[in-house]
Order: sequence, then structure tokens, then C-alpha cells
Amino acid sequence: PNEDEIALQYGMSRGTVRKAIAELQRMGLIRKEQGRGTFVNEQKPSLSGFSLVEFDQYMKAQNRVPSTETLAFETIPVTESLSNKLELPTNADVIYIAQMRFASGLPIVYEQRYFDKSYCPDLSEDMLAEYTLHWLLVEKYQIPLVRLTHTIERSNLADDMFKRFQVTEPVPIFHVDRLSYTERKDEIVP
Repeated sequence: PNEDEIALQYGMSRGTVRKAIAELQRMGLIRKEQGRGTFVNEQKPSLSGFSLVEFDQYMKAQNRVPSTETLAFETIPVTESLSNKLELPTNADVIYIAQMRFASGLPIVYEQRYFDKSYCPDLSEDMLAEYTLHWLLVEKYQIPLVRLTHTIERSNLADDMFKRFQVTEPVPIFHVDRLSYTERKDEIVP
């Protein structure tokens, strides 16, 4: 469909549709051909068996029951390392969240997240019990997530994590260091 048809179908402005199409093009998912239209690009090869999609959706697609346990939820002063990475002033506060993610009762993902408290100062652990953090950031707090960078390394599970993952010896893991970006005052920031 053309931009006008998309705008009408989804009840949004043509400008929003143009921005979305431009973002899909920037991501390499679509291409525009002068005089012909806009086309979806072929899917690029991905890591077999590994996905960075939303956890619950990924587990349900595998017929597993997803669940999450919040292990830590606190406001802490930003460290020098986080200040640099998140481009925050040294006197800023960050929200620290640690969660264990389960697939049909089996612990498979341990997440630690840090983000600028000023984005959602009233966020609470009770909210995390009801909604995913992604949903809260995007829907409740209207924080557009516009870019993601990540580093993936294969390593072995650290000794201090054996009990958490219910194992008694080293197992191979993927360690993912992810940095999400948003748009604030027409600038893309961590």
C-alpha cells in the first residue's frame, strides 16, 4: 500500500508513516526503487538458535511458558563507567534492575539493566510484576527506542552463577552487552 493507505489503515499521520518507512529503509529491511515502489528486502542470515527478540514472544513461539523473577530493583548513584556509557552527569541517579528469566520453569537468562531515572521517575517493582520493562518504557513512558547496539561473546558461566542457573559445573553461555538509544530533543542518546 502507498503512504496514504498505510496512514488511513493505522490511523496515523502521513509524516509518521514517512518516518517509519525511512527507519525501515535505514535498517536495511526495505528498499525504494524510483518509479517502481517500495519493496521488502530478503531476510539476512542470522545466528542459528540465538535471538534478540522480546523474551516472552520468543519463548511462546517455542511452546514454552515464559516467566520473570525480579531479583533487584533499586535507585543507585551513577558510576563513572555508567556515566560515560549512558552519557549522564556524574550526579545522576540510575535505576538498576536484575531479573532472572525462565522458560517453563528453567532459568535461562540473567539480565542486569541500568537506565537514567529521569526517564521514568515513578517506575516501581510492582509495575514490573504486571508489565515487561520494554512495554513500560515504550508505551507508558513514551520513550521511543530508536537504535540498539550489542556485543555478543561466548564464554562460560561464572562460578558465582552456578546456583542461580541450577548447574554444578561450567556451561557455555552467550554474554550480551546491549545499549539502547532513544530520541530526546531531536538528538539520539543512550
